[in-house]
Amino acid sequence: MVERRKELDLLKANGYDKKQILNLVLIENLGLRILGIFIGLVSAHIGILPSLISPAFHIPSDFLFVLILGVFISGLFWIFVGAWRVVIGRA
Repeated sequence: MVERRKELDLLKANGYDKKQILNLVLIENLGLRILGIFIGLVSAHIGILPSLISPAFHIPSDFLFVLILGVFISGLFWIFVGAWRVVIGRA
């Protein structure tokens, strides 16, 4: 977010308020995060496809769900912290 400070300052100069800029950054990063997790899941499934075909293989779906949810929430939290600090002006 610090690298984008000039871009965000340009938005402020054009009349966007801090809340609008924060929402813009969060929505942009939410879309990227969802796309990244989807591409990662597809790639992982392709990578373990031979094991998935095997009848002896079992995927712990609860653990995978919690793991992916943790990655998603952690990413959103850190993007929010970075965006908040840049938009509010502490970084």
